[in-house]
Amino acid sequence: MKKNTKKPKEKPKEIRSPKEESSLKEFEFLVHAENLIEHIEAIEEINLNVIPKYRQELKEREKEYDKLLSKYRDDLKKHKKMMEGIVNKNDKIDLKKIIPSLGRIGEGIKTQRGLVVRENAYTMMNQNLLIMMVSKFEIFITNILKAFFSCRPKSIQGMNRSESLENVEKLKTSKKNVESEIEKEIERILRDSHLSQIKYIEDKMNVKIIEHLNMLPEFVELTARRNLFVHNGGVVNSRYIDICRENKVLKKGTIKSGLQLEINTDYIEKASISSIEISFKIGHLIFRKMCEKDNEKIKVGNHFLRRLVNKFLEDKRWDLVIKVCDFVLTTQILSQCTEIEQKGFVFCKCIALRSMGKMSDCFKLLDSTNNTASNLNFIFIKLILLDKFEEAGTYMASNMKRSDSGYEEPEFFTLPLFNDFRETIHFKNVFREIYRKEFDEIGAQIMEASEIRYW
Repeated sequence: MKKNTKKPKEKPKEIRSPKEESSLKEFEFLVHAENLIEHIEAIEEINLNVIPKYRQELKEREKEYDKLLSKYRDDLKKHKKMMEGIVNKNDKIDLKKIIPSLGRIGEGIKTQRGLVVRENAYTMMNQNLLIMMVSKFEIFITNILKAFFSCRPKSIQGMNRSESLENVEKLKTSKKNVESEIEKEIERILRDSHLSQIKYIEDKMNVKIIEHLNMLPEFVELTARRNLFVHNGGVVNSRYIDICRENKVLKKGTIKSGLQLEINTDYIEKASISSIEISFKIGHLIFRKMCEKDNEKIKVGNHFLRRLVNKFLEDKRWDLVIKVCDFVLTTQILSQCTEIEQKGFVFCKCIALRSMGKMSDCFKLLDSTNNTASNLNFIFIKLILLDKFEEAGTYMASNMKRSDSGYEEPEFFTLPLFNDFRETIHFKNVFREIYRKEFDEIGAQIMEASEIRYW
């Protein structure tokens, strides 16, 4: 019998029209922004948890080295006297005395060299974090430009004004040539300063970005500092000073050429905040410009921002919570949000302010917010933020039994919103009434909420 050599029929591949393919491209701007934030958070993890451990180990080794160094100095003095006696008195060399002394001296020198290597490694770790941060930003800019040219392929035409009409026509008909031209343009842009790169995006995409970047001066300084470490060993030169003065980072006379700059944990932490702010603002501003007439996509963009705020709340990054909320509340994005979304960003900012101890700012913002939103959670949140715990307990008792209006039980253990409220008798009594168990019995358990929700 002949074997059946026929290949099984393959399922037809899902074919998307060019229109369907292009309808998803705008979301790349948001995805690239989130990817950059994740990389910066990885750098923060190294900065706050990995490097300090290495530094602590280095300090312990320094203590050991100090003990060896004292022995090394004693042996060096004895060895010096021994050799002077041999030279002056023409004594014979007693190898039994000299060799052990030389051995201990050699051990001290070896230890000293090892310590120098580790000190250099510690310094390089900090420097490389800054270099990596700026490198990730450059990758972000590259991806943003590629996404833009993918969404607006016609914008590549005439990009190089020196091109002849004949070559421009070739670009229209050759995908390979278009891709090559895009690569050349991106390489050209990346050779400019990072501020020039942002200005190029503004002009090319017709979107205002720089006026929304509150930490732009700090970001320009960190990119200039990165260039110092890559090209000049971290030694201040006139170029660095000029850039900082132009962007109002330094006051006249505060720093001079020839000074050796350092990078420490605090500096990397501040640099991370400015990089995160710039990444999400660039991503969202471009996204909204690219699909400003598409309300459905705008709704998805709002969801991205809500998710970002909730993430920072969960991580207790209060400064970043405020930056995202202010970005929404002070730009045209606010008019693109629903009433519930608007209230949500206000309350998230209030939570951050309260957690930072800025109670007067929190109450001032709450007083400017009305109670017309139809979401029951908002009334509950406002009572807690205003420290009206007895009223909050009453409201919780009468409304939180409804499955569609309250919080899930684990959230009472994890959300920073409830830190003070759950210590009160009002909360514990209502908790017992709703969940049929004592809060204190399970309060110490680690219970993770399936999703952190504030609205």
